Parts: sequence; C-alpha cells; structure tokens
Amino acid sequence: MKPLSETYKELGIAFTFPIEIKDANGKVTYHEDSDDYCCRYEYEVLSVDYDQTTQDGTTVRVPSVEILRCTQCQQELIPAASAKRISKAVAEANEQLSSKHYEKTKRNI
Repeated sequence: MKPLSETYKELGIAFTFPIEIKDANGKVTYHEDSDDYCCRYEYEVLSVDYDQTTQDGTTVRVPSVEILRCTQCQQELIPAASAKRISKAVAEANEQLSSKHYEKTKRNI
C-alpha cells in the first residue's frame, strides 16, 4: 500500500505533515511523517530466517526469528527478545570463528 500522502496528492487534497487519523476513541490508527514514515500501528507477527552479517563479513542465519511488520508501509521491527537471539547467535558464531582461527594459527606455528 502507498502512503496516504500520495493518495492526497493524486486527488489534489491539500495537507500538512504529520498526517494522523484517530478512531472514535481517540486512538491513533494511522500516522505519517514528512520523511514517508507511515504507520497504522497495526503489525503482523512473522517468523523469518534472519541473516546478520558480522564485522568480518560472515553471514549468520538465525532461524525462526519473530519480527513485526507494519501492514501499511511494510516497515519491520525486531522485538527485544528477537534482538537478543540474534546477538547471541552472532556472538556464538564469532566465538567459533575465533576458535577455528586460533587452532589454525596454532597448527601453522
């Protein structure tokens, strides 16, 4: 889906940022800033295989990571628990790489 500002432009409707829509109870159900950030505050929960590249360029794949995706703009958010899983997997991968490097260096001496 495209941001509401694009629809307003197409229809010739004047507007200013931020664009905010509230429901009957006053809860914000849509928000869009001038930098095209939009959000309906409606997220779907997805389970994805998440790839993270380490500092040395190695890719670590973390299976079944829970993420949140905005149903409007498709922006993805990583909940704290998922971020911890990713960090732990990268740390473990770095430790394994360091151990392998140590063993290889030790054999070459």
